[in-house]
Amino acid sequence: MDSLSDQGIATFAIDDRVVQVHTPSAATATAMARLLPAYAVDSTIRGNDAVHRLDFLTDSWWVTEPGGERARFSTLIDAYDALEYLVTCALLRALPQCVHLHAAGTATDRGAVLALGASGAGKSSLALHWSMAGRSAFGDDIVLLCEDGVAHPFRRLFDVHGDRLDEYEHAIGPELTALASDDEAWFDPAIRSGWAVPAPVARVAVVRFESGASFSMKPMSRPNMLVALSASAMPTGLVAARAFDRLLIICREAETLEVVFGDSRQAAEMLSSFS
Repeated sequence: MDSLSDQGIATFAIDDRVVQVHTPSAATATAMARLLPAYAVDSTIRGNDAVHRLDFLTDSWWVTEPGGERARFSTLIDAYDALEYLVTCALLRALPQCVHLHAAGTATDRGAVLALGASGAGKSSLALHWSMAGRSAFGDDIVLLCEDGVAHPFRRLFDVHGDRLDEYEHAIGPELTALASDDEAWFDPAIRSGWAVPAPVARVAVVRFESGASFSMKPMSRPNMLVALSASAMPTGLVAARAFDRLLIICREAETLEVVFGDSRQAAEMLSSFS
């Protein structure tokens, strides 16, 4: 992976868009590249589409965005976290023809299964369980909806709680240990189940984790699902109004559900199983 950094530059690309992070050293650039390995490219590729900076000044880490706005972080891990988000957004803007859906997803024999929900709803836990069970991934937080509402993966690492990995006795890879914190770990589905191939959506659920709750899965009306899908469309891609036809296809052709769960492993199994 060291080839991905050159004099402290980590470079990422989708199509013709190049995003760079200038850092204090080759080591910090290499660590940054490991957060988005699917889009990391040789840093001899130069581009100025979106250049971010990471600097260490007066006992703090500083992240500077392309427009010049700066933010201070007390730890390097927090700075990496912020940069991962900024680079992700910059890469997504290279795909304006897709809906960027705030969702987790996995592949089944019937098609893609998507889980919508706010932050903390349990999407990343579901995605981790799907991947550990061998089901290929569309993502844990972002899924792309492209032509005719077909789901495509956005291949970023899963951001999960460390105790979720402990359930499987799955150690964080040595190349990611330095990027983990007490309550956050990174998981690469490429080394477990792999990434899914594009597929129509067969099932979509609005999910909600509640500690101690029994599993509940009930139909959601298609108008309500259309509202939920519209609310889940991220601003980096097609806005809901322009994506209406694609969202309508999902609501018309996929099974639409509302799910409450207290056991993410059970919920992952139930959501990806069809009778």
